[in-house]
Amino acid sequence: MSNRVDPLEGQDDKDFADVLKSFVLNLYDILKCSNFVWDKVVDLDIDAQEKILKTLKSGAQFLNEEIDVSKGSNELILSEQAKIVLADLQRAMYSKPPFYSDILINSLYLNIFSQFDEFIGELLTVLFNLRPGLLEESEKNFSVSDIFSYPNIEMFKKSIIEKEIDTIRRESYVKQIEIFEKKFKVKLKEFENWSEFVEVTQRRNIIMHCGGIVTEQYINICKENGYEDISSKGSKVDINVEYLNSSIFIMLEVGIKLVQVLWRKQFKHELNAADNALNSIIFQMLHQEEFEFSLIISEFALKLPNISDLEMKFFFLINHCIALKQLEMKNELEKTLKSVDWTVVNSELQIAKKILSDTDEDLVETMLQVGAEGKYFNQHAYATWPLFQLANNNQHFKTGFFNLYNITLEEYLNKVANKQADELESTALHGE
Repeated sequence: MSNRVDPLEGQDDKDFADVLKSFVLNLYDILKCSNFVWDKVVDLDIDAQEKILKTLKSGAQFLNEEIDVSKGSNELILSEQAKIVLADLQRAMYSKPPFYSDILINSLYLNIFSQFDEFIGELLTVLFNLRPGLLEESEKNFSVSDIFSYPNIEMFKKSIIEKEIDTIRRESYVKQIEIFEKKFKVKLKEFENWSEFVEVTQRRNIIMHCGGIVTEQYINICKENGYEDISSKGSKVDINVEYLNSSIFIMLEVGIKLVQVLWRKQFKHELNAADNALNSIIFQMLHQEEFEFSLIISEFALKLPNISDLEMKFFFLINHCIALKQLEMKNELEKTLKSVDWTVVNSELQIAKKILSDTDEDLVETMLQVGAEGKYFNQHAYATWPLFQLANNNQHFKTGFFNLYNITLEEYLNKVANKQADELESTALHGE
């Protein structure tokens, strides 16, 4: 019996939204891990280097005292303790100081691609399960004996999918995207950060296989794909925190756009589900205050050729405007707000426009008109959504909140914070 782990195990019931959500969470966890532990690991580096320096200084001082004691003798006679100190001194002099930060950041960087590999496998599994006809283009041949070696047709199908996925994942990351373009007849490379994606994936190769030494292949592939800021052959490239974080967002951008393009191309009837999944990602990134990335993805959303309905288009636009406002891109914000006809949307979305444009006129009245429980907005939304965080210091908004719920915004926020703290404490106590 084989002990090989089946890469498709448990994936049959996954859909595009599941695959996308898992990928985004996994990569964002790498980002959070880096931000959380980086300073602590750098401190370990400093401690280790200080320890080596201390060993060198104290060892040298001890040996100097031994030599002074031995003066007048024709040969240097060291005590047993001095011999131990000398050995420690030699190790300290010739050993490389540990750099835990290098180990951590390279591990996190390479883990990005492990997650991307898993993501590609899950995405292809969903596609092939839902569109078995795509396997007809496979170049693999199977004999009758091969087919009859499986207990049933489902196991045979699963094996074909697994082998097709393995074939694609063995290719370079650039080649994988080209395979997707050809197989699904879509354009995936026509976005601003394509060259950065190529460089990130090529740097992965030289970090993994060449100790970070720039190769001719790295240079040629980067140049072919429009990346210009290339290090010279034989030089060494490293990974720092800024580059790691940038790489995470590049890979996230590619993954999100890849799923969305394929989902919409192959399953046009699921447009609403695709829109909701995309809007959820933008919303969560705004919550995490990743405004620049939210801007990129919301801009992609607004440029999609098909959006499920008018309200969804306005949600994309509102989230885009939140990012613009947080980034203080005032001219672009004003231009975007004026690019649509706000009279066609309901009162709730009118509230969004007033907050984004800093228009206090009739804000309280509009909130009261919507009521305590609107289609989208309610007490929790008003207190926690990224849109309304822009209005936390707006007295008109606070008045509307109090008139609706008979509690001040500050009191309700404190209540929410205490509840979350209690839930976290309870979870920790029960080891959940």
